[in-house]
Amino acid sequence: MRSFIERGYVLTASRCPYCQSLESLKRLSARDFDSGSMDYDVIECRSCGLMRTSPFLKGAEMDAHYSSAYYGQGESKFLPRMERLLHVLNRRRAKRLMDYLRGTDAASPRVLDVGCGRALLLESIARSGAECHGLEREGFDTSRVSSKITMHHGTVNSLGFMPGSFQLIILWHVLEHLENPGEVLQQLADLLSPGGLLAVAVPNIDSLQAGWFGPDWFHLDLPRHLWHFTPKTLEMLWRAAGLKKVRASGLAAEQELFGFVQSLFNRLLPGAPNRLYKAMQGDARYNLLAWLAGAFCLIPLALPASLMAVAVGRGATHIVYLRKPD
Repeated sequence: MRSFIERGYVLTASRCPYCQSLESLKRLSARDFDSGSMDYDVIECRSCGLMRTSPFLKGAEMDAHYSSAYYGQGESKFLPRMERLLHVLNRRRAKRLMDYLRGTDAASPRVLDVGCGRALLLESIARSGAECHGLEREGFDTSRVSSKITMHHGTVNSLGFMPGSFQLIILWHVLEHLENPGEVLQQLADLLSPGGLLAVAVPNIDSLQAGWFGPDWFHLDLPRHLWHFTPKTLEMLWRAAGLKKVRASGLAAEQELFGFVQSLFNRLLPGAPNRLYKAMQGDARYNLLAWLAGAFCLIPLALPASLMAVAVGRGATHIVYLRKPD
């Protein structure tokens, strides 16, 4: 691959999967999320501004990075106390999402969660009487997903629903994993009913956290995160899909606080990445109590830093609620 230094960056001839431009600027290099043994670059397209991971893995190469441990073993992904907290957070998120549908004509709205994982968010939404559908990768084990949820495998394009089929579609920390995010947003806009809501959350590469921690930033999640969005580049995609913004937010407390603490651990304690996160999943190599004690000591630093980041509009997560015009 041709490369040379220009204004402090490496200019490469790596074709942008979105706009097909050949020129990209290298922003940073970082280790993979799981083992810390593989190096990847985050590069920015000089034409459209979208940032992506290089090499840009697809197909079987990427499938290898979605092990059962990534989704969780059996009914759990984390240790019991962490799982209970996760359920509380999902109930709160479900209520917030359903509040946006109040006043619509749908007595029993149809909801689609793309990349729903174990469908915990959909379980909470289903309690409100909604008809809930989840979409996951081929081969994902759905045997332990609630019977209230209709699960689908494959891609958005393979769902087979008629246009206008859903009143609410959710993309919660999923868009960054998809090979063609602009195309998927257009497909989802087509599936929305007039006035329907699309809720999107992505890590914010323009956040203060990303700037502070660079290659140690927890939310890079290389190589699974193929794309690294700023609010501006995400807006470019949803506008192209014909959607209108209802509200945007940078407040996701669990993402903000945990991201700061784990990223700081990554910076201060070189070696295997994300050891607190793995201890919370029950990895026997790491003592959870010891890591939690360390995390507790960092909260006085993490809390004001997180509040400042959200206050200036540069939180670690960018959330946008979008409507399809009537």
